[in-house]
Amino acid sequence: LLYLSLPRCCSPVLDIGSGSGILSLLYAKDNPSSCVTGIDIVKKNSDLAICNAKRNGLSGIRFLEGDIKEYADKDPYALIFSNPPYRKAGSGRLSPFPEKNIALYDTHLDFYTLFSAVKRLLSPQGLFFMIIWEGRRDEMLERAAGFSLFPFREIIYRGVGKNHHSFVVSGFSPEKKAFQRDVIEHKEWSEAVRALIQAEVVMKGDNL
Repeated sequence: LLYLSLPRCCSPVLDIGSGSGILSLLYAKDNPSSCVTGIDIVKKNSDLAICNAKRNGLSGIRFLEGDIKEYADKDPYALIFSNPPYRKAGSGRLSPFPEKNIALYDTHLDFYTLFSAVKRLLSPQGLFFMIIWEGRRDEMLERAAGFSLFPFREIIYRGVGKNHHSFVVSGFSPEKKAFQRDVIEHKEWSEAVRALIQAEVVMKGDNL
């Protein structure tokens, strides 16, 4: 869902919490002129993403292991995106696998850490996109405002019934822009995701 909302042909690009690299790989494949960087705090994830990039023969892309709080680059980014952990730390049962907890809970990548990094790394004309559960939307907006990052795009993807979460994709900018909001029902977005998966079935790699 996040990938469907990203602007094309931006460079340089940063994926915060890149995991196995799927979003970065898709972006590099569809935008071969873009320089894409993915960063993840889990070494296993960054190693896997590097392997997946090699399997798909993609250049102009790199994956780093590291904490976004300590990351710096010589040039600001035109586009940053993130699919951060959805759950607040302490809000659920922990897994016996530490790497899974890092992916699920925001212990290492909460909203403050995320928006602080975006504010520091984004160019003045750059754009930041992220996805989160709709139930955390207000918290997200409040934290973004604290770093003078202004929402200009919001897409709400409705779930089905009480047992399915709705998701929010939000676009932010250091500059105030006209705001656009759309609500997409489950049937519509599930078909769009299915079409994306079918189009990208040629992507090769582990945990993609």
